[in-house]
Amino acid sequence: MKQIRRLPARGIIAAFFAVTSSFSLAEKPPKQMMRNLEMLSMTHASLSICVNTEERRLLNAAQSLERRKIAVEIEELVQRTGTYYRSAILFPTFLASSTELQSNEGLKKQIRDKYITACSNALLNDASKQVNEAKIQFGSFFGNNGR
Repeated sequence: MKQIRRLPARGIIAAFFAVTSSFSLAEKPPKQMMRNLEMLSMTHASLSICVNTEERRLLNAAQSLERRKIAVEIEELVQRTGTYYRSAILFPTFLASSTELQSNEGLKKQIRDKYITACSNALLNDASKQVNEAKIQFGSFFGNNGR
């Protein structure tokens, strides 16, 4: 599965990575986990872009619910990571990153180039796959497949 590539100018994402050195952790999150959190932030932002466009009106209630369900799964994974690493700021930083990315024209262009529309089923399917992969990867740290 081809993922949306990393954006070159990610000031808030840089802050996301700096979080691990700015507070006391039980142990520092592995680099792969931080990359997964960055990817989840971009995926969360991508789903949110749909909600903030006129395209959302084309979705029925079930389609809207699917998108929200995946966004909530992402939020729960990030919250669990913050809890595991005893970080009170990981989740708020994640939300700030996602919010910042929602207004990033580079991300919006990547979504248009790859999916044509921010509310496409292909984007939803890719987001779902990314969340499932993250659950499996996080599961190696937390047990129970990331749940």
